[in-house]
Amino acid sequence: MIFRLCILLTVLIPLLSGCVHKSKKERQLCHKRHKLASLYERQEPILTSEQVKNANNLKDFLKIALIQHPKVKTAYYDWIASLEEITTQRYVQDPQLTFQMDIEKMVTSIMPGLVQEIPGPGKIALRAAIATEASYSKYYQFCSSLLETAFTVKNLYYDIDAIVKQIQFTRELLSLQSDIEKINKTQNHVARASLSQVLMNEAEQDRLKTTLANLLAEQNYLVIAWKGALGIQMQDSVPLPGSFEYTQNTLSPDTIFTIALQKNPQLNALRAELEKARKSTALAMKSQIPDFVIGFETNVKRHPWMWRPKGILTLPIWQEKIRAEIAAAVHAKESSKYQVSQEKIRLATAFAHALFEYELACYTLDLLTKQIIPKEMQKLSLAAAANTVGLSELIMLLKTKKAVIEFELEKTKVIRSREVALATLSLLIAGIMPEAYCEL
Repeated sequence: MIFRLCILLTVLIPLLSGCVHKSKKERQLCHKRHKLASLYERQEPILTSEQVKNANNLKDFLKIALIQHPKVKTAYYDWIASLEEITTQRYVQDPQLTFQMDIEKMVTSIMPGLVQEIPGPGKIALRAAIATEASYSKYYQFCSSLLETAFTVKNLYYDIDAIVKQIQFTRELLSLQSDIEKINKTQNHVARASLSQVLMNEAEQDRLKTTLANLLAEQNYLVIAWKGALGIQMQDSVPLPGSFEYTQNTLSPDTIFTIALQKNPQLNALRAELEKARKSTALAMKSQIPDFVIGFETNVKRHPWMWRPKGILTLPIWQEKIRAEIAAAVHAKESSKYQVSQEKIRLATAFAHALFEYELACYTLDLLTKQIIPKEMQKLSLAAAANTVGLSELIMLLKTKKAVIEFELEKTKVIRSREVALATLSLLIAGIMPEAYCEL
């Protein structure tokens, strides 16, 4: 009877007072993992090499990056590791087998035993809660890596669009400048154009040649950077975007900022860290509560066996140490609280800057599209008509064409700025997952 009682006490007390079940938050994290496991924990790649080679639009490229980019997978497995850590914190330490002997001239007693350490009431639940909040922080860091990867892809996508058009327009400008230079040289021979005009045209042509060479070098860099943005090794082939699509913003600035305060992953990660600090403070408060060790030993040398129940109680008598632990936890909590406030300020500042860039680009694009370029096209038509009937010189027609191309070049740069600002607002600030990710 004593033997059974000792066994029951040693086994049941840890179960009743130590181990805790999964919390609601832990179950939510497990559910998120279950949905994402099919994308990131597969042995075979979810996208075949043929699918990667046939990608031709922004949505396809985003899917490639969001599934297989090493940065995303690193953040995912960091999160999964922290999720598994919750389970280890929900259990008491393993029981210990003990062995003791008494020896005089001969062995007088042999006493095997079993002991179990039991933390004070509530400590295990708080440790599991701290691990849960740490896992939530890792989860939001994973979400942040997804959004940053998507932003990098979109940024390079519009960089490639802009560089292709800039090369095209620069070549057209170079051709026009060459024609203007030929005409100026001809006029200089008949004293209708000064030598300084000829030299200025030659300098402009050299400038355009240098610009074109720089643009071609930048295009080569963007090809390599494009592979890196998609998470593809340098030796592998990947298609460049063949056609380009542009984003339509359907959200008001107030809506974007409201969503950002709720969904921004960096802000939510800091909120999880703040909650973790609160739980750590509660755990530090419990350092004043003693821990227990219970168990039993039996002397198998005697008959009948002698049973020796065993109990140990820690004595939290070092009050200065306890006060320091509590103070450290409280200060860490205050630090986390101010980090959340700082992140809100940073978010508001970044939002204001990105909104300014977006509105400026929209205004400039509207000005170029509806006013400046139509007027330049009208001037070009008039110059062409005048040149046909000999009312102006050919050089004026070429300069008008050059002005039109320069404004088209400026329009390309403004469109790129608009798309990058919009991607910053939706991805990095509002934390809205791209449509391509939602379809996975």
